[in-house]
Amino acid sequence: LIANRTQVPVVISPDRIACVKKLAQLGCDIVVSDDGLQHYRLNRAIELVVVDGTRKFGNGWLLPAGPLRETQSRLDSVDAVIINGGSKINESNLEMTLAPQKFVNLSTGKSLNCTEFLSKYPNVNAFAGIGDPSRFFNTLKAIGLTVEQQQGFTDHHHYSKDSVAHFSEN
Repeated sequence: LIANRTQVPVVISPDRIACVKKLAQLGCDIVVSDDGLQHYRLNRAIELVVVDGTRKFGNGWLLPAGPLRETQSRLDSVDAVIINGGSKINESNLEMTLAPQKFVNLSTGKSLNCTEFLSKYPNVNAFAGIGDPSRFFNTLKAIGLTVEQQQGFTDHHHYSKDSVAHFSEN
């Protein structure tokens, strides 16, 4: 999806060094790495951290006891902390808010803006495999959709037909 939307190469592997080498072979001179902060072998020019402004740091513990991959003190050494929604942690933080723009049919490529989608499909079933699936479901509800069924999956869930088969049963 990211590659289709951005028209740039995307490489997925737990071996981040191999990913960067592959992207360089494909002609990339800038690499954005999701969850790359803790991969210390990666050389980097800029380190940005995005923090969920509502959940912040959860219970403050590192994985597996909590949601953190790094200690909060690691934020002192990055170039910028970006707060996604919610409230800032301190005045130096940058703020961002994700706002839905349109719905895209991944099979056809056709899209509808939120108002058009809502008028045609006011009731939806939704699933998400992101860090906080409830945030996605709440966004759908905030634009006026009725979410009849919802299913949250773990972050980076590998989808299959079985993952969402129960949606077609109802």
